[in-house]
Amino acid sequence: MQYSRAFIRAMFSVFFVSISLVMYSKNELTWANNQLKNSIMTYEDKEGNKSPESMMQLPESEFNPGNIHLNFGFTTSTWWVKFTLKNETSDPASMLLNLSNGHIHDIRYYTSDSQIKPIITGNHYSFSTRPYKFTEYLFPIKLNPQETSSYYLRLEKKGGELNAPLQILSDHFDYVSQFNRWNLFFGSTFLYILILFITVCIIRSRVILYYFIYACCLCIYMASVKGITFSALWPEQIWVQTNVLELSKHLANIFYILFVLKFIGWNPANAAINAFLKSSMIICGLNILCRLIYSWTGWIPDSFMMRFVQLTALILPIADVCLIYLLYQSWKLNKKPEVMWLLLITAGLFIPLAFLVSLHFGWIPALPVYPNLLVIMFLIEIICISIIIIYRYYELYTKEIHHLREITTLRKKAVENILLGQEEERIRIAKDLHDGISLSLASIRMRLSSLENKIEPGVQKNLVTDLISQIGNTSHEVRSISHNLAPLSLQHQELTKAIEELVYQIELVDSNMDIEFNYSPDINKSLSAILKQNIYQTVKELFNNILKYAKATQIKVRLVHEKDQLQLEVEDNGMIYDYNKSIGNGNGVGLASIQSRATLLNGKFDAFPRKDGGMLHLFSIPYSA
Repeated sequence: MQYSRAFIRAMFSVFFVSISLVMYSKNELTWANNQLKNSIMTYEDKEGNKSPESMMQLPESEFNPGNIHLNFGFTTSTWWVKFTLKNETSDPASMLLNLSNGHIHDIRYYTSDSQIKPIITGNHYSFSTRPYKFTEYLFPIKLNPQETSSYYLRLEKKGGELNAPLQILSDHFDYVSQFNRWNLFFGSTFLYILILFITVCIIRSRVILYYFIYACCLCIYMASVKGITFSALWPEQIWVQTNVLELSKHLANIFYILFVLKFIGWNPANAAINAFLKSSMIICGLNILCRLIYSWTGWIPDSFMMRFVQLTALILPIADVCLIYLLYQSWKLNKKPEVMWLLLITAGLFIPLAFLVSLHFGWIPALPVYPNLLVIMFLIEIICISIIIIYRYYELYTKEIHHLREITTLRKKAVENILLGQEEERIRIAKDLHDGISLSLASIRMRLSSLENKIEPGVQKNLVTDLISQIGNTSHEVRSISHNLAPLSLQHQELTKAIEELVYQIELVDSNMDIEFNYSPDINKSLSAILKQNIYQTVKELFNNILKYAKATQIKVRLVHEKDQLQLEVEDNGMIYDYNKSIGNGNGVGLASIQSRATLLNGKFDAFPRKDGGMLHLFSIPYSA
């Protein structure tokens, strides 16, 4: 519920920010716009061969009444638009005729005064042909006081829909700042695409990849709707403005279908819907291919291209309905909130798609504000889907963290079980050695001693004496092994006391060895049996290595508790060796044993040469291991 409220707040914030950026008021001339509205006439030139002179001589009865929101739908004809203006004021009037559509291939603007050179422009011509460098088309109108003049627009668009919303603006209309605001707006949008691209590189997911391509295509489509791609990016590349609108639209449709299907997963139970969606993607791909061939070669007839575009336009809302159904079925199964929100957004996407189809077929009038509304709706959609994806990956991240914690806990328990099992096995073997073999050897020794007293001095008595000595040595070794496996000092007292006893025994045997043992005062608190046993065994193994191989005379042992780590440092003044090499060639069996013990306890072990000679051994494990 908290996520839903945050999502709704984000949607409304994006909507109002977009409205403030995109919607703008134009400086209108009321009297001129009223005359424009009442005087517009249209004429369909099916062959496209009418000259301006013949149109100016054509009687008004040959024209059909029109309106300022002209929408001819899909057509292969050339259309003429005529209107008349009279300056009823006492001052000269300078105005601009605004044609709010940047996607008309060929536009020719004539006045009834044949001395004035016509303006020829359109997106089949470079951006520099426009009389005013603006995303929409602006044409100058100048009238003296009480002057009446007629104006003609020749409009032509092949293989697509033709709409021409008209409006009169004051010549003081600040189209430059408006143009810069649009550029800034779409520059921010493409900055968002850059951030999304970085996200794709970090999160290598096919869902993110499909959404990234979809968002790129949709942003290019939105920029193309306002003419930004043509005017700001490639002003001299005519084919861009001619084709990028249709190409980006169909590419966006393909990758949105792929994105939704990957987001919820393919469901074999909906075979018919899946087949239709695949077919719609194929048709969109063929439309892109035909559009390129049509634009570059002209091999495809205008009528065929127009019908193909109509078919593809009809498929888009039907495909959206299919996606809505699949999302609904997926939501019924899993009740995931991100699926529900994507369902609502996809359902909302039906509105601009139906609106586009109606505009394409000429079923609704072409209002100048329509491109702005399209940009707003698609921008809100992109941002809302981004929020959904962020939520989904946040949920996945949370679950992954939870699973990692569970795995860590299980691993810790497994290590504890392994070490406890080893400890139990050590104690069992030590008891068997002490209570079994040691007693048996003691019994055998006693009997042999009794036998020795009964034998006369000689060879046999010397043999029995040697046997008694060997059994004594063997018994001593068994007791030593038993003590090493499960030292009594460690079982019945603190770790530091056990290490001190071990130090005392070594110094007692070797009077030349000087061992210094330092530790933190609270080091014995909360030490588990596993930690005590493994630290003791590590100290003993390091002592054994130093005594055997290092030829050292001084050893310093330091056992401290730093933050959440238990750290053992053992340094000597003996011979230097290469730790990594010893581990690698298999010679350092004792070192390898310490390394394995550290790994099991999720710690680390390493050895370094000291500057003053000798080695420093570091054994560090988590205090809670």
